[in-house]
Amino acid sequence: MLTGFKVMPVVAGSSEIMAQLRKIYGGKGESESARELDDTLALEPIEEIDIVLEDEETDADIQELISSSGIPPIVRIVNAIILEALRYQASDIHIEPKTKYTIIRYRIDGMLHTKIKIPSNLHPATISRIKILAKMDISERRKPQDGRITMKTGIRIVDVRVSTMPTINGEKVVMRILDKNASIKQISELGVLSNDLKKLGIIIKKPQGILISTGPTGSGKTTMLYSILYEMLKSTKNYETIEDPVEYFLEDANQVYVKERIGLSFASVLRATLRQDPDVILVGEIRDSETADVAFKAALTGHMVLTSLHTNNTVATITRLIDIGVKPYLISSAIEGIIAQRLVRKTCHYCKTTAVPDESILSLLKIPKNTFGEVAAGKGCSKCNNTGYLGRIGLFEVFIINDEFRHLINSDYKESELMNLARAGGMKTLIDDGIEKVKSGITTLDELLRVIGPPTRYERECENCGNIIDMTFLFCPYCGMFKHNICANCKMPLEEEWNMCPFCGAHREVGIK
Repeated sequence: MLTGFKVMPVVAGSSEIMAQLRKIYGGKGESESARELDDTLALEPIEEIDIVLEDEETDADIQELISSSGIPPIVRIVNAIILEALRYQASDIHIEPKTKYTIIRYRIDGMLHTKIKIPSNLHPATISRIKILAKMDISERRKPQDGRITMKTGIRIVDVRVSTMPTINGEKVVMRILDKNASIKQISELGVLSNDLKKLGIIIKKPQGILISTGPTGSGKTTMLYSILYEMLKSTKNYETIEDPVEYFLEDANQVYVKERIGLSFASVLRATLRQDPDVILVGEIRDSETADVAFKAALTGHMVLTSLHTNNTVATITRLIDIGVKPYLISSAIEGIIAQRLVRKTCHYCKTTAVPDESILSLLKIPKNTFGEVAAGKGCSKCNNTGYLGRIGLFEVFIINDEFRHLINSDYKESELMNLARAGGMKTLIDDGIEKVKSGITTLDELLRVIGPPTRYERECENCGNIIDMTFLFCPYCGMFKHNICANCKMPLEEEWNMCPFCGAHREVGIK
């Protein structure tokens, strides 16, 4: 059905089928390949080598490309690729040309899975079909291009962003899928713990200021901002969103596309929006100093601004804003809260089982060994595509700015000071939130390691109990053991062979306890 060819069934032995597969796709053993090479060299001794110089790629015949992309098999292949992505609820489609075939990979729950293989001779026509749909130049195959397709399947309207990249085997295409009809979730459905929910509830009630959602691409920042915006909705207020592209349809808000090609940038639209009498403004992303400056001044003049930024954690966001060029006094005055987030895969509830935590992963994450008894794990089943995971949930770090933090931001602060003060005030870091979700059986330690990665804190292992503690601690907070080879007078480290402290002059027998 996909190729449009007439299928003629024939009977063949399994050995003949395997031989044909090896002939087409390769996969011979090393010894077999080496034996064939030796036979070839014996029969055809190499006397000279001819170098084949490849000419510059000639201009494509546009009419041929258009006609080949419109034949029914190619149309059906492209439709099947997109429909399969929607069926798997994939966020991205990768069409990657290889030497002997083209593979189609889908990003499902943040991970790429190979699902379809198509013959390499159909690749150019398939790419041409996608480029025509995305209103791109089909004759240009040597430069990267961007396009967009809006399609309707049943009652769903799907926006597809298309990007092409020339590779040695042909053009690679990546398509980002945005379901415009996706329902906006409540904050509690995203995986925010009850204590952090209360903090967000306080920010939502604020009449002005900035709330920043931060994290890498694909960590659910826009989903979080729309959930917060949905909680704020009142018929007595004016809501404006500025995005590239608009990811959710919200009937009660005025939504604007950013189009850099015609000069419609975030900063220019934001300035115009301020003249539209807004109460709440959602800015898709702060990308430069100009956008940041307008957004912060909007927050100081009585507007509530929701926006996102690419940083690793909450405290690093403040440093990034200063690096962009925002003045510290603007940051301390305008910011009401910062949310750092990541997305982890949830353990499949159809095949969930328990397992003993891997000590090597605990060591990499710097988590004490006695933190967990047993942890959840997915065996893999047909429901979760044998991965052991089904769906995703967020990890969150909610940082609420108070007067003490505002004073520190205006001074010459250190990130570690802000983080320690925030944790002392009850803030759960991303790893703390992840540990809570592992204890609840929602996700696994492997997912924490994959998404958050090993922390790079200045730590050491206690010589007595083996727990990981801060390098600056003289006493272990778990067992009370005093750190050896430390001068008791000035607290500086000493080498084994030293008889006295070189920093304060105290004798070794006095310095070591």
